[in-house]
Amino acid sequence: MENKDDVQRKIRKYRNTLYTLGNGMIALGLWSIVQIILMILNSPEMFFPADMETQADSPVIMGITVVFVIMIIALIFGIFGFAGSGARAEGLGKKRSPLYIVATVLLLFVHIVSVVFYLFSLFSDTITESSLINIIVTITVNVTVAVVMAELVHAAVTIRKYERNAVKEK
Repeated sequence: MENKDDVQRKIRKYRNTLYTLGNGMIALGLWSIVQIILMILNSPEMFFPADMETQADSPVIMGITVVFVIMIIALIFGIFGFAGSGARAEGLGKKRSPLYIVATVLLLFVHIVSVVFYLFSLFSDTITESSLINIIVTITVNVTVAVVMAELVHAAVTIRKYERNAVKEK
């Protein structure tokens, strides 16, 4: 059985971890926005086909596409921001709803699935040297992000476990 001082020290340690990882989640949300913008700038034909200029309704289609991309960016940053701000708040000792943990687990699942898909794409017949480098970098970044998210969930759950046990002992 751990003594009260050890438990309080561990809670402080995990709160500090949670605060730091919350900042990281917000930064990852910003990074995701930058990635989307760079993807659009690097491959505009992915979002805006070359033959769109010849179509009569192209301004409408382009407008809808831009609105859709902005909504996706807002959703992604919103989820990262919600998870990050929740972790920061709990790291500062404020009581938070466990929904930010659910959002983090959802993001963790998405990143794990994306790593699996990128691993499968390594076996594609049409892979080039530049796409291979891009895939390897993306896998590395996504695995790192998944580890950060898993650590955030671990810290949040551990804090709640220690606090629940501390209340039971009183």
